[in-house]
Amino acid sequence: WCSAGLPLGGSERLGTPPSNEPAEALVPQDGPQAPLDWPQSLGGAGLSITSGGAAVDGSGNAFLTGHTSGALDGENQGESDAFVAAYSADGVAVWTRQLGTSEADTAAGIGIDDGGNVLVAGSTAGALASEQHGFGDAFVAKYSADGVSVWTSQLGSDAPDAATGVSAAPGGASFVVGFTRGAPEGEARPGSDAAAFIA
Repeated sequence: WCSAGLPLGGSERLGTPPSNEPAEALVPQDGPQAPLDWPQSLGGAGLSITSGGAAVDGSGNAFLTGHTSGALDGENQGESDAFVAAYSADGVAVWTRQLGTSEADTAAGIGIDDGGNVLVAGSTAGALASEQHGFGDAFVAKYSADGVSVWTSQLGSDAPDAATGVSAAPGGASFVVGFTRGAPEGEARPGSDAAAFIA
């Protein structure tokens, strides 16, 4: 298991659409069971987009993450790019950021720390923050509340790895969960199936 200086920080998994047809991601204000006070869409005609997770901060601002094969914020970098979008408590789009490589990049988890920073977790088949460790790596990216990129870290083994969730603890600590088919550095992993990890 390799880490590129990972300064790791819950994530609600919303799932993905049943097909790869162009779609729009909807952002509910208060969760999946609450009435939609301000339904908001991200995407549009001809733009393929998949939501991966949502989080709400203490002020009621909503954040959505996922991946797209189109361009939400600038140009698409490759096969698919991860994204994070911020909405005010009133449902106004505040900012959208897209990150990726020339390979497939997806985001599956999102969390907010006590400073209002946004943490995004996912997987990359390219070199997003460091050299590719194997066949797909996990990544965690941190953005300020204003959408400024703070850092991106990539971690993995020589086998497929992906981050599926991220959570911020009080005081700035962060935790990322996911799966790996590899083994932590210096350790043997029994079997050939994927194993869960927390870092």
